[in-house]
Order: sequence, then structure tokens, then C-alpha cells
Amino acid sequence: MQVIFGLVWRRILQLIPVCIGVTLMAFLLLNVLPGGSAIAILGTNATGGSIKALDNALGLNKPAYERYLLWLWHALHGNLGVSFITRQSVTSTIFARFPVSLELVVLSILIALCTAIPAAVFSARRPGGIVDWITRAVGMFGLSTPGFVLALYLLYVLSVRLGVLPVTGFTPLSVGLWANLKTMLLPALSQSAILFGSYSRILRGDMIDQLYSEDYVLTARAKGLGSLRVLFVHVFKNSLFSLITIVGAQLGTLIGGAAVIETLFGLPGVGQLLLISITDIDVPVVQGIVVIVALIVVVMNLVTDIAYMLLDPRVKYGTADT
Repeated sequence: MQVIFGLVWRRILQLIPVCIGVTLMAFLLLNVLPGGSAIAILGTNATGGSIKALDNALGLNKPAYERYLLWLWHALHGNLGVSFITRQSVTSTIFARFPVSLELVVLSILIALCTAIPAAVFSARRPGGIVDWITRAVGMFGLSTPGFVLALYLLYVLSVRLGVLPVTGFTPLSVGLWANLKTMLLPALSQSAILFGSYSRILRGDMIDQLYSEDYVLTARAKGLGSLRVLFVHVFKNSLFSLITIVGAQLGTLIGGAAVIETLFGLPGVGQLLLISITDIDVPVVQGIVVIVALIVVVMNLVTDIAYMLLDPRVKYGTADT
């Protein structure tokens, strides 16, 4: 437990410069863009007087460093500011859309894991076999095909031609599980194709390395253990480290990177909000999304490290033999 507490404390200390760095980069990038939030709100035909008045009302007439430090001070107290466009709380706006993005990401990862793990296991059992060939071909197709392109094909086949799933729109989970899943399956399938490719390739490669290069496999076989038991009980567990790493790292980035999929399917998620806010130069909303995604990434890295410890207690952190 002491090792875990030490790990948590180090991750909290790492969180501070990470969040400052990503929010500062987002702030600087948005402030060097042509135009400004006042023009985005009032339109290109706005007069200089109206733009100046709105700049004063929003505090945009202050120096950039002063605006950033003021925002950072409020963010440390849980206040991410007010949207320039809607004049609503950034925190409430983001968290109102967050469940949609979280459901999309979790469903995409679950579909990818449920298909990639058995495919990788049976591929590793007989490298070069028919299952291995199909798995690698499907994985390469998923990695090389953009998610929105696959989404368009799925829309055409499952929605337009067969009519089994709705084209766009979102039904909340409170209305019903199946009604909600019908609006989430197509977006999740579109994202899970890329995840399947990376998950299956990583797990397959690790399992093949374990099977043909580790002494404990030879020892288990010498003891008379069957090939399936060696594969599932020993090799599979020891091959999970890389898979856990990539799953943990992708959770945060997928939430912020689902803008195209969410926009294409009309899902009111954080990705769609990020795309709209960048277009409108709504600086507080963009900064709020950036810092929340950064927090999620750091937390998921912490969860990944703890999972390492649970899988293998010999793993140590902060020591010379790391």
C-alpha cells in the first residue's frame, strides 16, 4: 500500500506542470488566430466601437498573460469560466455533454477488446494460420481506414440500405437501454475498428514473444500443462501489460478526439463541443475541455500503473531497477 500511495502522490505532482503546459499552449494558440472572439460573436460586419465594447465586457482588452493567470486562478478553485458565446458556465456545459462522449468511448473500447482479445489469442496460437491471416488483414484495414470513412459505409449499409439503425441523433440512456444503444452502435463501431487493429496487433505480438522466447513457457510445458492452459493461464496474463497501457492512454484522447464522429452522427458530446468552440474562438470552453482531457489522461496513467502492480507485484516504481 505504501508503494501505491507514493505512486499516487508522484502522479499528483506531475499533474500540475502537465495541466499548466497544455492549457498555456491552448491559450497561446487561440490568441494568435486571426480575428477574435468579439468578431466571432458580433460578426464580420460589426463596427469598431461595438467590438471594443464587447472586448471590455469580456475582459479581452487585458494583456494575454493577465487573462491566462486570472483564468488559471479561477480554474484552481473549480471555476473554468463562462462561455463567450452562450454566456453559460463552462464547467456545466462540458459535464452536460461528458456522459455522451464517455459512453461512446467506453462502448468503442469494449467492442474492440471483445473482438481483439480472442482474435489475438488464437492468432498467437498458430502464427501464419488462417485465423492469424484474417486477424492481421482486418486489423490493417481498420488501422489504414479513417473512422469517418468507415462510418459513412456503415451508415449506408446498416441505416440506408437495411434500415436497422438510425442515421443520426442521440437517445439518452434514461429513455431506454436499447433505444440508447441503437444511436450509439454505429459511432462505436466506427471508432472500434481502429482500436481493434492496434489492440490485436499489440497483444498478438506480445503473446508470440512470450510463447517462443520465455523460459517459464518451456517449464510449464515440461510439467505437462496443455497448450491451451499455458496460453490462457500464463502467457495471456503476462502479455496484458502493453494492452493495458494503450487502453489507459487512449481513454482520455478518444474523448477529445471524437469530434468528427460525434458531428457526423449528431451526438452532443465533448468532441462536437470542442469543434464548435474552436470554430467560434470560444477560448474558455476550449481551455476547459483541454484541462479536463489532460486530467483524464493523467488519472488513467495512474490507474494503468496500479493495474501493473496488481498484475505483477514485482513491479516497482521510483527505484533504480525500474
